[in-house]
Amino acid sequence: MEPDGDGTYSPTRGDAARRRQASREMQAYAEGDDGAFPRLYALVAPALWGFVARRVGCRAAAEDVMQQTLLHMHRARGRFRPGADVFPWMFTIAARLVVDRHRQRQRRPASARPGEALVDGAPGPEARVAAGQLEARLHAAVGRLPERQRAAFTLVRAEGLSHRQAAEALGTSPPAIKSLIHRALRALRGVYRDADGGPR
Repeated sequence: MEPDGDGTYSPTRGDAARRRQASREMQAYAEGDDGAFPRLYALVAPALWGFVARRVGCRAAAEDVMQQTLLHMHRARGRFRPGADVFPWMFTIAARLVVDRHRQRQRRPASARPGEALVDGAPGPEARVAAGQLEARLHAAVGRLPERQRAAFTLVRAEGLSHRQAAEALGTSPPAIKSLIHRALRALRGVYRDADGGPR
C-alpha cells in the first residue's frame, strides 16, 4: 500500500490484485487444496505481520499472534464464503487476538474494599437473561451485514481499532470506514429498538 497525503493508506493496483489472488487461494484451500496454503501465506504474510507487529509490543508476541491467526483461519476454512475478500476476515481475527492478549495482560485480581462483600452489585437473573438475548440477537444481526460493513463494525466497535487503523486493515480510507459503520448501525438499530420496547 502507498501512503496518501494525510498519512492514511489506500490500496494500489498491485495490492488489489494481491488481495484477489489471496482470496482465490483461500477459497481453494477451503475446498480441500492443501497446496494452496503456502501460496496464500506468501500473499498475506507481509500485510498480516505489519498489522500485528504494530499492535503487539515484542517480536515473540507478534509471531505468536500471527501463528494463532493462521491457525484460526485453518480451523475456520470451511466457513470461508466463496468470492469473499480474505483480508477483512483475516484482520478481524488478528485484531480480536491482539485485543484478547492486551486484556489478559491488563487483568489483575481485584482486591475487595471494605464493605464490598456486603453489597451484591451483580445483575439479577432477569437482567442477565435479557442481556443474553440481546447479545444473541445482535450477534445474529451483525452476521447478516454485508461483508465490509461487518468487518468495519467489528474492527472499530468490537475490537477497539481507530478509524485509521481499520481503514489500513481493510484497504480503504477513514471516511469510508465511518460510512460503513454508519450503514451498519442503521441496519442494527432495530435490534436495540426492540430491546428498549420501542416502535418497530
